[in-house]
Amino acid sequence: MATSGTYNYLATAGVIVTEALRKIGVIEEGTSASTAQIEDAMPALEMFLKSLGNKGLMVWKVQKASITLVASTNAYTYDVNYRFTEITDIQFRDSNGYDTPMIELSREEYSRQNNKSLEGQPTQYWWDKAAIPGDDRVYVWPAPDSSNAGNSQALIVTGILPIEDADDSTPDGTYDIDLPSEWYEAVAYGLAVRLAPHHGLPITDRRELREEYKEILEDTLNFDRETASVYFRPDRRVE
Repeated sequence: MATSGTYNYLATAGVIVTEALRKIGVIEEGTSASTAQIEDAMPALEMFLKSLGNKGLMVWKVQKASITLVASTNAYTYDVNYRFTEITDIQFRDSNGYDTPMIELSREEYSRQNNKSLEGQPTQYWWDKAAIPGDDRVYVWPAPDSSNAGNSQALIVTGILPIEDADDSTPDGTYDIDLPSEWYEAVAYGLAVRLAPHHGLPITDRRELREEYKEILEDTLNFDRETASVYFRPDRRVE
């Protein structure tokens, strides 16, 4: 049996739009979406891709950022051109390169720390999530003292990157979708669900389409499942 021997199929935004429009009967099989149809559908695709960040952990978007600690400073930003959709873990890295997990605090818990100027080895953090890239802040407690700051000491932030835009300022659908190929079908169905009301698909057909989408999305989310065991540790935060 002859097979392709390749594994690098990529779908552009235009391909996803075409598949979505076929599913709701706007274009026929064997034809592609026009430039105007792609441009009209692009805002819905962009908003749908951004909403996928709310579906849970996407292991293929995990990224680490290192933040150098400064003595007597408890607020930090990470020097990147995006905002994490979620921070899953922060560790304190000492001068020997050893990492120690830090405890995450809620906004209320951090605000209740009555001595925010206390210095030592940081053991806890609060992530002040902002809406604009570059405005996020990570607050640590205690603030690092001189022996826990400098070029060798850092916060190692592990977070989830947002999905990239489907296109740039010219919405012509030529860019590849920033998703693994295992997600293509779910995205095409999800976009079809969002476009269906604008193209007059009957409500009964829309309900059926939504049920199909839910089933496919559930299967797709298993792609992001971690296979390692989960270990729990007691909460030893300082009150």
